[in-house]
Amino acid sequence: MHQKRIILAASFAAIVGLLIPALFGGKQDIWGKFIYDYQGLIVGILAVFAAAITISQSVATDAAQERRHRQQMFLNQRRDLFAIGRLTNDLTSRLNYVANRSAEFELYLRGDAEIRWSREVRTCYLELLRSSSHLLDKLVSIGDYERGLFDAKLDTVFVRYKRQLEELMANFPDRTKDFPEFWPNSDHAPEKFDQHIREMCFGLDFESRALLAEVTRWEAEIREIYQG
Repeated sequence: MHQKRIILAASFAAIVGLLIPALFGGKQDIWGKFIYDYQGLIVGILAVFAAAITISQSVATDAAQERRHRQQMFLNQRRDLFAIGRLTNDLTSRLNYVANRSAEFELYLRGDAEIRWSREVRTCYLELLRSSSHLLDKLVSIGDYERGLFDAKLDTVFVRYKRQLEELMANFPDRTKDFPEFWPNSDHAPEKFDQHIREMCFGLDFESRALLAEVTRWEAEIREIYQG
């Protein structure tokens, strides 16, 4: 900007200094004769000044565009990191809870045979189904913006895990009622429970931790790229 002002001031001074003698002098006047004899040179010099002004303006415009571009990149990065952090924190707590309930449930059913379907075991099973149901709703609600930030590896594990939850929850179309049929205190298997559901419930421990590991890796890599 300072350089532009100097160029404009010099151009204005040159025009005033040459134009006035040309208008009020004459060919016999020293300034008038000088302008008349070197008019081609003068026009060339003024053209150079004009070009310098144009280049200066172009440089200033490019610099302003670069600043806007960097500002937009910074805002986009902040938005991405905020979305990633919020999603990671939410998924971490949910995945850990499902994994812990799955491991606890497997310990009950593969441990002491005398425990069988006590109220404690039923409660663990209910919490596993309930937390899996809420987690599935969360996964379904993840928008295109957040999904667009996933890399290929995370997206593959994410889709596979989501399908596993959908397969498990397909056995409970009334899951919005919060699985009330599992509360009765009995040593018999709850309604709708079978070997296939049992194995899916057991598998949620490993699969939840596998997805969590991918989410953690993905977040760390994105932050390294953006902040490194």
